[in-house]
Amino acid sequence: MKLNQLLLIGFIGLLNFSMTAQTFMKGLDGVSRKKTAYITLTDGTELECIIEKLPKKKGNIEEVVYSVDGQKKKMTLKPTDIAHMYLPPSALAKYAALSDVTGNLNKMMSTDMDGEILSKGYTYFESTEVMIKKKKMTLLMQLVNPDYSNGIKVYHDPYSGETMSASVGGMEVAGGIDKSYFVKKGDAPAYKLEKKDYKDGFNDLFDGCRALTGLDKKDRAWRDLATHIFSYNSKCN
Repeated sequence: MKLNQLLLIGFIGLLNFSMTAQTFMKGLDGVSRKKTAYITLTDGTELECIIEKLPKKKGNIEEVVYSVDGQKKKMTLKPTDIAHMYLPPSALAKYAALSDVTGNLNKMMSTDMDGEILSKGYTYFESTEVMIKKKKMTLLMQLVNPDYSNGIKVYHDPYSGETMSASVGGMEVAGGIDKSYFVKKGDAPAYKLEKKDYKDGFNDLFDGCRALTGLDKKDRAWRDLATHIFSYNSKCN
């Protein structure tokens, strides 16, 4: 069989895998200053505004600077003021194309989020308790599995590296995934889950779900984390 034919078969195989496997949304790289953001405060107030700045400290949002109706006056919110928010990424069309999540939002298991806004490529942040080392903190975290977060929620880790991507003939056909995320099971605080610890902590994470705890070790690969989370939330929650 010729090399080009082998490359084509390999490409099709990887393409089919990427179409069937679950994925997480990418971490937010930048916010559009032209598109409307939607913010809900802890007191229930809803804001439609333009994000001016998102200052961060140690990778986490320190405050949200915004303006309303094109006014020059800028206002500031602290993370403790915000319950959740939908932010429009910069280069919105390119960002949406990087995520298969947007194509699955009509089948959302999580009914407390606005699928119509998310389907436009927006990212969703919410206030949640997080364990940072041994300290419990309340932070605004980006949810990367908004369409299936009814049991285990997965949040972007701003300091995570990325695994190697797959390519065929020099063309990338499957991107890498982050080497760590923050995961939140039920009402417990979110904690950092790293690739190197995944197999050892697999049974604890998916405790009570025999569809997953019964898997062989070879089927517990980090690259399948999103699929495992989807299976847990759809079958065992």
